[in-house]
Amino acid sequence: MDIMFKKARLAYKDSIQALKTEDKELAAKVIKLEDQIDAFEKKFKRNHIRRLKAGTCNIRLDVIFTDTLRNLERIGDHADNIANSVILNFTNV
Repeated sequence: MDIMFKKARLAYKDSIQALKTEDKELAAKVIKLEDQIDAFEKKFKRNHIRRLKAGTCNIRLDVIFTDTLRNLERIGDHADNIANSVILNFTNV
Protein backbone atom coordinates (compact mmCIF):
# COMPACT_ATOMS: atom_id res chain seq x y z
CA MET A 1 0.00 0.00 0.00
CA ASP A 2 3.02 2.26 0.42
CA ILE A 3 3.34 2.64 -3.36
CA MET A 4 -0.32 3.66 -3.59
CA PHE A 5 0.19 6.25 -0.84
CA LYS A 6 3.23 7.68 -2.64
CA LYS A 7 1.38 7.88 -5.96
CA ALA A 8 -1.67 9.53 -4.35
CA ARG A 9 0.57 12.04 -2.60
CA LEU A 10 2.43 12.80 -5.84
CA ALA A 11 -0.83 13.14 -7.78
CA TYR A 12 -2.15 15.61 -5.21
CA LYS A 13 1.09 17.63 -5.15
CA ASP A 14 1.38 17.71 -8.93
CA SER A 15 -2.28 18.62 -9.45
CA ILE A 16 -1.90 21.64 -7.18
CA GLN A 17 1.33 22.62 -8.96
CA ALA A 18 -0.33 22.21 -12.37
CA LEU A 19 -3.18 24.45 -11.22
CA LYS A 20 -0.81 27.12 -9.88
CA THR A 21 1.33 27.14 -13.02
CA GLU A 22 -1.38 26.28 -15.58
CA ASP A 23 0.84 23.36 -16.65
CA LYS A 24 -1.18 21.08 -18.94
CA GLU A 25 1.66 18.56 -19.33
CA LEU A 26 1.90 18.11 -15.57
CA ALA A 27 -1.89 17.80 -15.43
CA ALA A 28 -1.72 15.00 -18.01
CA LYS A 29 0.86 13.25 -15.82
CA VAL A 30 -1.58 13.44 -12.89
CA ILE A 31 -4.30 11.79 -14.96
CA LYS A 32 -1.95 8.87 -15.73
CA LEU A 33 -1.05 8.61 -12.05
CA GLU A 34 -4.72 8.38 -11.15
CA ASP A 35 -5.13 5.44 -13.51
CA GLN A 36 -2.27 3.72 -11.69
CA ILE A 37 -3.86 4.47 -8.32
CA ASP A 38 -7.13 2.90 -9.51
CA ALA A 39 -5.26 -0.21 -10.66
CA PHE A 40 -3.48 -0.51 -7.31
CA GLU A 41 -6.77 -0.18 -5.45
CA LYS A 42 -8.30 -3.05 -7.43
CA LYS A 43 -5.21 -5.22 -7.00
CA PHE A 44 -4.90 -4.57 -3.27
CA LYS A 45 -8.61 -5.12 -2.71
CA ARG A 46 -8.51 -8.48 -4.56
CA ASN A 47 -5.48 -9.58 -2.55
CA HIS A 48 -7.14 -8.48 0.68
CA ILE A 49 -10.28 -10.48 -0.08
CA ARG A 50 -8.12 -13.55 -0.74
CA ARG A 51 -6.38 -13.08 2.60
CA LEU A 52 -9.71 -12.71 4.39
CA LYS A 53 -11.05 -15.89 2.78
CA ALA A 54 -7.86 -17.76 3.66
CA GLY A 55 -8.03 -16.53 7.24
CA THR A 56 -4.57 -14.98 7.08
CA CYS A 57 -5.86 -11.48 7.75
CA ASN A 58 -7.47 -10.17 10.92
CA ILE A 59 -11.10 -9.41 10.09
CA ARG A 60 -11.07 -6.55 12.59
CA LEU A 61 -8.56 -4.73 10.42
CA ASP A 62 -10.73 -5.07 7.32
CA VAL A 63 -12.51 -1.75 7.78
CA ILE A 64 -9.28 0.13 8.36
CA PHE A 65 -7.63 -1.40 5.30
CA THR A 66 -10.57 -0.90 2.95
CA ASP A 67 -11.21 2.64 4.20
CA THR A 68 -7.56 3.52 3.67
CA LEU A 69 -7.66 2.12 0.13
CA ARG A 70 -10.86 4.02 -0.60
CA ASN A 71 -9.49 7.28 0.78
CA LEU A 72 -6.26 7.03 -1.21
CA GLU A 73 -8.29 6.33 -4.34
CA ARG A 74 -10.47 9.37 -3.59
CA ILE A 75 -7.36 11.54 -3.27
CA GLY A 76 -6.42 10.32 -6.73
CA ASP A 77 -9.91 11.14 -8.00
CA HIS A 78 -9.74 14.67 -6.61
CA ALA A 79 -6.28 15.19 -8.12
CA ASP A 80 -7.66 13.90 -11.43
CA ASN A 81 -10.54 16.39 -11.26
CA ILE A 82 -8.12 19.25 -10.64
CA ALA A 83 -5.89 18.08 -13.51
CA ASN A 84 -8.84 17.84 -15.89
CA SER A 85 -9.89 21.36 -14.90
CA VAL A 86 -6.40 22.63 -15.71
CA ILE A 87 -6.50 20.99 -19.13
CA LEU A 88 -10.01 22.24 -19.92
CA ASN A 89 -9.71 25.74 -18.50
CA PHE A 90 -6.22 26.66 -19.63
CA THR A 91 -6.34 25.33 -23.19
CA ASN A 92 -5.90 28.09 -25.78
CA VAL A 93 -5.99 30.86 -23.19
